[in-house]
Formats: sequence, C-alpha cells, structure tokens
Amino acid sequence: MSTAAVDASGRREHDLAAPLLVASDVVKEFPVGASSPWRRSREVVHAVSGVSLEIRRGETLGLVGETGCGKSTLARCLARLYDVTSGSISFDGTDITASSRRRLRPVRREIQMVFQDPYGSLNPRRRVGSIIGDPLAIHGDTDGRSMSAKERAHRVQDLMELVGLNPEHYNRFPADFSGGQRQRIGLARALALRPRLLICDEPVSALDVSIQAQMLNLLIDLQEDLHLTYLFITHDLSVVRHISDRIAVMYLGRIVETAPADELFEVTRHPYSKALLSALPVADPQEAEARERIVLVGDLPSPVAPPSGCRFHPRCPKARHDCVSVDPDLVPVLDDPPEHRAACLHPLRVGEELVGQVPDLDAQDSEIVAERVTDPGGA
Repeated sequence: MSTAAVDASGRREHDLAAPLLVASDVVKEFPVGASSPWRRSREVVHAVSGVSLEIRRGETLGLVGETGCGKSTLARCLARLYDVTSGSISFDGTDITASSRRRLRPVRREIQMVFQDPYGSLNPRRRVGSIIGDPLAIHGDTDGRSMSAKERAHRVQDLMELVGLNPEHYNRFPADFSGGQRQRIGLARALALRPRLLICDEPVSALDVSIQAQMLNLLIDLQEDLHLTYLFITHDLSVVRHISDRIAVMYLGRIVETAPADELFEVTRHPYSKALLSALPVADPQEAEARERIVLVGDLPSPVAPPSGCRFHPRCPKARHDCVSVDPDLVPVLDDPPEHRAACLHPLRVGEELVGQVPDLDAQDSEIVAERVTDPGGA
C-alpha cells in the first residue's frame, strides 16, 4: 500500500515504487457514420483495442508506431479527453475511468498535454500571455489559491523564460512566433500548473531538425529540474531512442512490443518492430548500403475490420497458419526478462534476419481472412 506525506509546499509526496499511471485493457471505439440519415450504422472504428501499460514516476515512456495506429487516441484516453469504451485507467492509485468533470478537476492539474500542431493548438486571436495564463485563471496557484491578474502575469513571464522565450513578448500573438517558439508556448501552458505527467503527442514532428534537437534537450532538462514523467509519442525511432527510458511499439490499436530503449534496439523480437528499425537512417554510407531495409507488403488494414488473430499477420514475413486464428498475448518470449515483452507467436531470435516477402499462408487461410474482413463478427 502506497504511503503519502505532505511537503513544505502543501503538495503530496508519493510512493516512488508505485507506477504513476496504469491502463488496463483500454478499448476506444468510434461509430462509423451511417450511410443514410434514417439508418444507424453498427460499424465502429477499433482505434484502441485492449491496451495495457504503466508509466512509472520520473521515467519517459516512448510510444511509437506508424500513422493511424492509435497513438494519439490512446494519449487522449489516458488524459481523459476521451471517454473509454471499456477498460480502466488509474492515476496515482485512483481510478479515473468514469470520473465526472468535477472529480477530474484536480486530475487536470496533474496531467497535461503538448499537442503535435504548435499553431492549431493555440488560439490565433488571443495574446500569448492570456493563452499561457489560462490554466492559472481556471485552477489558481499550485495550492489552489486564486491569483490576481498581476500575479498571473509574473508567473506567465517566468514560464516563458523557463522554456526559452523572451518574457517581453508577453503581449504578442501566436502568428508573431516561429514554429519552434509556438511549440515552446504550448509547453509553457502545459507546465503552468506544475503537472506530474506530461503527455507529448509528437511535439517535434512539425519542426526542423535543428529545432527538434533544441526541443528534446529542453524537455530532458525540464524533466530533471521539475521531476516530470513523460509519455512521449512519435513515429521517429531515432527521436524516441534519444529521450526514452522504455519504448512501447503500437500497431493497429495494440501494443506489440515493450522493452527498455537500448534493449529494443539490440534485441528486437517482433517483426513489426524490426521493420521500423530497418527504416532508420544510418550516418555511415557503407553501413547504410550494406544494410537491407525491410519493406512490408500490403497496406495498413482498416481499423473498421481488423484482421483476425495477430493483426500484423497479413503483412508479416514470418506469418504462419496459427497467426491467422491466435491472438498472441504481450508476454516475455525466448527467455527475455520481464521488462521485455512481445505479442508474437514466432518471435525473432538474436541475429535472425527478416526479409520482406509475402506471408506464408495457403489459399484456405487467405479465404478465412477474406471472410473475417468482410464479416468481422463471423466465426
């Protein structure tokens, strides 16, 4: 049972051994629009399908996967911006899955997001000082005390300086800033209430490479200074390796592999993770020429009718007959430590090469897949 004490600032100190956020079998589905106004469609988009993960205090968990795999939807579920279809989410030992807006109010102080688009997430008609100061106007100071306009102005200027912005630009509009500066504005707004968990949804994907490095170094410094915990979402494995302690790989709404960052790059078990790693650029021209890039066959299946069994099997070079019908659990494989888990019936061994080829499925398996795609509710 976790113990808690109150520090000098009035905020609670918590048991560092317990995870900060735990998600168990989280499912999020969106209804598909009906083909006619008088008939309601029963089809749904399976955006997140049974995801279980934990985020430990003070760590950075990187979440990677190709576009459309459900990363951003999962992030919004964890922040309780979306209601989940099923499953549970607990923050600091408290179940927040079905909490009302009133009960979520103190949780909003602890969980904040930095969004991907540094311009679309800021109101272009409002001045930067008002945008950053909104959380303080709504929630008050860190102890809940309401703040005067002068106090908020001083706090906002301190936040701007903290993230590398000129405090004198307090009255400017978002359009007066560059893309990297606008992302710093979003970061300052997220840090206004001194949250414990910061969810970064591809915060550097829209920035130039040099600006990306500056933002990543800033996030690392802020994590150390403010004792933050990060969920860092990206599709760039080179970025996530630089900043993450652990990495979770997501494919079509499910986590397919989790491992410490260095171990995932050295000992990759899931074929999808291996394919992602093969796409990383290499600085050495000779090494880049000698390395074989894995090209996956086929397109990403529709989340409206996901494949049966292992969802990656239609594109997997190692797919076998049991992959069509058996949905693998996310567990340690091949004597891996508990920290390293993979959802694969035929995981890769150390040194095993994965060459791009058509999955090894016979005609009968292909017919089964076709039937289940056409009628996902069928046997």
